[in-house]
Amino acid sequence: MTTERSGFHSAVVGSDGVWAEPPVTWSYSSLREAAECPRRWSLVRSSYPEVWEGNGYPPRLALAALLGDVVHSILEVVLRNLFAAGCESASDASAVEVLKHLGGYSKLIETTIRSRVKRLEDNPRMAGRLETIRTALGARAPEIRQHVQSMISRVPFEVARRASTPPTGGPSGGRSPLGVGSHSEVELHARRLRLVGRADLLTVSVDGCVITDFKTGAPDPHHQEQMRTYALLWHNDSERNPLAVPIVHGILVYAGHDELVDSPSIAELNALALDLQGRVERAETELAMRPPPARPRQDMCCWCSVRHLCEPYWGKLCPEAVVSATRVGTTFGDCEGVLLRQNGPRSWLFRLEREHADVLLRTPTETPGFRAGDRVRLTNVACGFEDDTQQVIATITQGSETFVLRP
Repeated sequence: MTTERSGFHSAVVGSDGVWAEPPVTWSYSSLREAAECPRRWSLVRSSYPEVWEGNGYPPRLALAALLGDVVHSILEVVLRNLFAAGCESASDASAVEVLKHLGGYSKLIETTIRSRVKRLEDNPRMAGRLETIRTALGARAPEIRQHVQSMISRVPFEVARRASTPPTGGPSGGRSPLGVGSHSEVELHARRLRLVGRADLLTVSVDGCVITDFKTGAPDPHHQEQMRTYALLWHNDSERNPLAVPIVHGILVYAGHDELVDSPSIAELNALALDLQGRVERAETELAMRPPPARPRQDMCCWCSVRHLCEPYWGKLCPEAVVSATRVGTTFGDCEGVLLRQNGPRSWLFRLEREHADVLLRTPTETPGFRAGDRVRLTNVACGFEDDTQQVIATITQGSETFVLRP
């Protein structure tokens, strides 16, 4: 990668970009990502006019992430309508009427999946996968329904005081104070700290505020830290919380259980504020570097959607060693090398240059988008070993990607 103050030239053909600038306000997840790897943060958010007209590098979304998006979207719609109807729980008579009006869970799931897949139509990295994704999500409809119903059944409801409660922070709401009641998808600001967050659910009562956050994946220690950050935002948001209503506790709602998060004390909130301010300063200093520093780590880089653009990943971690060492079973790995020659209509002799090893590369079509002599990076190829020929075989699957490098 060669870089300038405003832009950079990638080693991947057709992937030059313009560096992203740090945001005016930071979210917890964005700040954490910038701390883990400033290079990844920048590459994900930079502009790529040669690739597409969208913002950032087109994401390569896994089924699990899309499944989580669908569950969150349905939860938002259902809860917003239940609260607007003044339901006291998810099982009372008025809640049943609300769900009927929405078309029931089956209709909501179908509509949400269709909407989520449609948003991927302009994404060049998802081309050719949309029908497969739509089918896979549809097959998970019973699981989606079960997760949504289970989570909603454990949500704390607080009926709003209609006469005195100002508008809440739904999609059309403003920055008015939140009164007693349950409020979904509330954006919180700590302007002095330049921090922002979107709480899945705030339940305000005469005793205080309960923050609920829905998690579709496995428990993670970072979830509790994120919840404490939401508590800091609520404490510092003078528009949403002008009366300084205290936090009672937080609730992390997973598919099968809940976790309570104790409310931080004022001293703990002040210490967290100082820590986050320091993180913001460090992140902005590193993101101003050209290029921003990279922190390659195998357990983290294997999930990075822009690792094909990151030279330190290919240079320091040498991912192709996974492919060349394959001997038992099938594994998945990344590799970089040169195509020596075509071996058959759908196979090539591929040299892993750093490993000084040749492997047989199999392609799903006879027009794979590269030719003999090209240097390429391959991600998520299936790697196996053929005992009869003592040959390592790398297979490009539907989950793989191929990137041709500059000469």
